[in-house]
Order: sequence, then C-alpha cells, then structure tokens
Amino acid sequence: EAQAQTDTVLGEIASSEENLLGFEEALALEMELKAISTWLKHDRKVAKKSSPTLLRLTGPQGWTERYALLEKFNTRIDVILGATIRALSEILAFYDGPDKTAKPHLENAPELLRKWSEGKESLGRLRAFVCAGGPTAFSVVRNSFELRQRLDHIIEAKERKITILLSSGEQNLSTPAALLRILEQVTAAEWSLMGCFARSTPLHLVHKLLLSNQVKASPQSGESSNGVVLSSPNFDVEDFFATTSGAIDLMLTVVKALAAAGCARA
Repeated sequence: EAQAQTDTVLGEIASSEENLLGFEEALALEMELKAISTWLKHDRKVAKKSSPTLLRLTGPQGWTERYALLEKFNTRIDVILGATIRALSEILAFYDGPDKTAKPHLENAPELLRKWSEGKESLGRLRAFVCAGGPTAFSVVRNSFELRQRLDHIIEAKERKITILLSSGEQNLSTPAALLRILEQVTAAEWSLMGCFARSTPLHLVHKLLLSNQVKASPQSGESSNGVVLSSPNFDVEDFFATTSGAIDLMLTVVKALAAAGCARA
C-alpha cells in the first residue's frame, strides 16, 4: 500500500523546466525528484531479493541487517528536504520583492517547513529502526546492549527534533492536541520496549506517564534490580508501527499545509 502511494506521487511529478527558468534551486529540486524512481526501483529489487534470508536471521544480526536496507534512505531524504527548503526560499524571495508584504504567519514558512519535516523524519527513522527488529524486538533489546544503545541514540535524535519543533517561539502554528497525545503514546511504547525511559525523555513527560499509570513499576519474580523491576505490557511491533504512523501522518498534514501556503503566496 505504501509503495503504491509513493508511486502515485512520483507519477504526478511533471517536467516544468520552462516555468522554472531563473530558479536554479527549484530546477535542482526537480532533478532530485525525477531521480527517485530510478534508485527506488533498484532498492526494491534488492529488498525483495534479500528478504527471504533476512527474515530468517534472528537476534542483533538480523535486526541490524534488516535496518541497513532502510537506513540508506536517511541521507537521500535529507538531500531532498534540503533541496525543497532552498527551492521554496528562492521562490518566495523572488515573489516577495523589496516591499516584503508576506503575512507574518507565512514569513518563516521555509524554516517552519524544515522543523516540521525534520520532526516527522525523526519519528520515521525511529519507526524504521524498531520495526526492523520485528516481533522479537522486545527480547533482543533486553539482551543486546549494542541494540539498546542504538535505540537510545535514535530516540535521543527524535526527542531533540521534537523539542526544537514544540519549543520554537517564532512559530505561530499551534501544535495539534492529538499529536501531543500520540507522541505520549510513542514514549510509552518506547518504555515498553526498553523497560525504562530513554535518557533523553523529557522529565515532565516521564512524570506525566508515571502519574497516569501508563507505565509503572511493580514486583516481578525472576530478574530484578534491588527487588523491584519495571514491568511493562507485552511490546507489539505492529502497534508501535500504527502509533508512530499516526503521529507521522498528522505531522505530514502540517508539512503539506506549510508547503501549500508558501506556494500559494508565490
């Protein structure tokens, strides 16, 4: 389904070089977008060929090798995002002219677009990493310090981008309440997977989740730490995919609105 949606979007990219003469950054973006179909087709072939073997691999090795198929998209997305921001800035600077009549809530559209896009991508990268672990992700994290460390670093990167987004005093966009609730659910799911909060989890969120009993500490037979361990509900990777996807979809709506507002201004 995701592949079909992506192919539909790529099919809508039409050549418009004659309308972009003089806009070098916009032309560069168009070339980047046209190249997506080529490398995406190749990567899908690689994934299809590798899948039978990778699905049989278990433990940290299987997780790491599956994630390698997804991790390479990070740099490509960064390139496309950078090209998009530069193109939008170039077009807006041209049409704004010297009188700068832009509306205040649209004046910083490129910067707002960057922050929301990076926040969305940070969640996407967390989703990709965790889901590469598959149904056994819970037990692998509990037994592999290396995977726990990588997960902690990816969560930290996500928290940093989300914090920048939510604490930006210059933006005049209100964060949807639904998004904040889903982000809390994502953090609770992280705790279920790790058995603890990541180091970067904001203290106010830790307190809120503990106070609301979304996560809690309780005695448990077997492994323990000073007689008490954090017991969590069974981690379900499909639920994690659904939860993070909900947040990503909401953020994508804002990203589209920002891009459309900027284009409308031009």
